[in-house]
Amino acid sequence: MKKIISLDMDGTIVSRDYMDYFWLELIPSLYAEKYNLTIEEAKRRVYKAYETIGANDIRWYLPSFWLNYFKLEYEINELLDKVKERVRFYDDAIEFLKEYYDKYYLILSSNASIEFVTFILSEMKRRYSLINPFKRVFSCVYHFKRPKKDEIFYNLICREIGVEPNNMIHVGDDYKYDFVIPRKIGINAFLVSRGNVNYAGPWIIKSLLELPNFMR
Repeated sequence: MKKIISLDMDGTIVSRDYMDYFWLELIPSLYAEKYNLTIEEAKRRVYKAYETIGANDIRWYLPSFWLNYFKLEYEINELLDKVKERVRFYDDAIEFLKEYYDKYYLILSSNASIEFVTFILSEMKRRYSLINPFKRVFSCVYHFKRPKKDEIFYNLICREIGVEPNNMIHVGDDYKYDFVIPRKIGINAFLVSRGNVNYAGPWIIKSLLELPNFMR
């Protein structure tokens, strides 16, 4: 059986810039326009609303919820078009996916909403002619209704693909949710830390292209 590799999305395959812009700039700017506010006041109100719901509530991750909450009359695809120029894929990630998509059993494991996951896969195809290189795609908020990539999330993935945790590798950029938690249940987790000097150790990689070195 091919090696099973799970990859995080934001911060691992693609920079978080587009996501930050969507939530921290675009939504407040639309809110300011609708309610005739300064951008500063709009940001204050929008950010306060984010904090009120909180990151432990699944609604916090759903663009459809916030568009309805703020009464912004836009379709999500309209807004995603506005962030396309902010999407920046990591070169090593694209090279890794092109080189190894048929050599390993690749899955995508993200806590982004399914709209963002679909958008990024579409951009990958448009820019690099790279048709979805993942055998399975999992959004924890969409597929498992969980706000965080906790132990249950990873166990559910293993159950879905029929593999024991110690036979799967996961790679991501978040120390807690991509490294500590999957390792707790036996997954061979690696932390990708591009240019970050805060982490060091045998499980830290600077590029996804280093990953095959651990498969030998």
